[in-house]
Amino acid sequence: MFANIDTEYDKKKKILKDIILKEEDALAQLQRIVKLAKPFLRIEENTGRVVLTNFALTNSEKIFLFLLGKYLAYHSGIAKESTTKMRDISDALGVAVTTLSAPLGRLVRDHIVDRPQKDTYQVNPHKIETTLKEISQKYSDTRIDKWNSYEK
Repeated sequence: MFANIDTEYDKKKKILKDIILKEEDALAQLQRIVKLAKPFLRIEENTGRVVLTNFALTNSEKIFLFLLGKYLAYHSGIAKESTTKMRDISDALGVAVTTLSAPLGRLVRDHIVDRPQKDTYQVNPHKIETTLKEISQKYSDTRIDKWNSYEK
């Protein structure tokens, strides 16, 4: 007789189930991110060094992709941290710190990149997929198709 009566906890759980991120959802999102990022970057297995491909990327795109590579290297267990300093970004990209300042500032202002401490930056995980989709659409031409054909 009382078997069909839901407790308050069960009722809340039913309401909240649609916003609970399950492991399979997170893994599916990671798979989409890797697919979108693959034409633009690689991560060296032994060092965690992020290697960008030879597209004519803007400095903002280079910064984002570099920080994304750091994030993915960290989450794959290759790198010890996902954050990096502006000097390290500059060295990795071969772009002067003074040139990176404005685009990095815009990425922080637009919440694509987080600044957890002074002069320390990391990609905002909540903006990764959207930003990658924008970059992919911008460069969705034969260069990406050609790059992907090398992988087959």
